[in-house]
Amino acid sequence: MRPSSPYFKLFLFLLVLSGPLNSQAQESLNDFGQIKAKHSYHVDLALPGILSNQAFKDLMQGVVQSGAGYRFSLQNGLYLGADYQYSIYKLDPFQLAESFAGNVQIHGTMLTLGIENYPNERLGIGFQCGFGPSWTQFRSDSLQVNPELGPKQIQSWMLRPEFSLSISASNQTSVSWSVGYALLGHHFAPGNMGIQDDLGYTPSSLSRPLQLIYFGFKFTHYFVQWN
Repeated sequence: MRPSSPYFKLFLFLLVLSGPLNSQAQESLNDFGQIKAKHSYHVDLALPGILSNQAFKDLMQGVVQSGAGYRFSLQNGLYLGADYQYSIYKLDPFQLAESFAGNVQIHGTMLTLGIENYPNERLGIGFQCGFGPSWTQFRSDSLQVNPELGPKQIQSWMLRPEFSLSISASNQTSVSWSVGYALLGHHFAPGNMGIQDDLGYTPSSLSRPLQLIYFGFKFTHYFVQWN
């Protein structure tokens, strides 16, 4: 991880953020036990990355990912939830001979099933998997001038497993570090951005679905404590 990379900067930011949260959790360690709530909501912010396909990985750069969701807790740490995710990727101008701008915006709504347990009063470990419809929107200078070159939106599906490590700040709030993977049910080709050239990519490489990864953090607020 290079010091100049955005992932390194995000890691430093989260490290600084965890300082006061750890201190607060230690001070209130005797005031509450494990977080056990029937209802909760969360908001998250992450840096998105690209695993495949190769054309999307070469031509696009992850900018930001954000989301929000609701959870209804069951017994033994299990929960059901509903999540919304938004991510944006910008066209890398240095990868093209022509100079034009563009971006890809991905919206996903998912039903989730997960588990979260707190081995002690401060540290929690969680895993969830979500599945639901997605909408991928393509925008570029070329598509704006020539909209017939490609679809402006593809509706498909998204599968998203996620692992998280949480630190409780009180008996009603926690901050989590998360890493997740997203598989979308469609592929990407340069023509989706209005690029009238296959740029040397083979049909087999272009037919591979989009696979994304993200690193970030999540703020969760819990309601209605169980006794």
